[in-house]
Amino acid sequence: MLNATDGGITSVLWAKGYQLDLPFMDIPVMDDLGYPRHTAGVTEHAGLYTEGLPWLTRLYSSTIG
Repeated sequence: MLNATDGGITSVLWAKGYQLDLPFMDIPVMDDLGYPRHTAGVTEHAGLYTEGLPWLTRLYSSTIG
């Protein structure tokens, strides 16, 4: 198995389809609806950021016009 530190990996971008599906998240940052709690994309867990979710800055932050 690859160790991220030994492999020089400093960031991971998880991109998966059009439906929110985060069962692999074993970090207590999810709200009651299953979305990560965040303020402008920054979660309360150090180093964990979100993209493509509603209310990153406005309601339609997740929509590409």
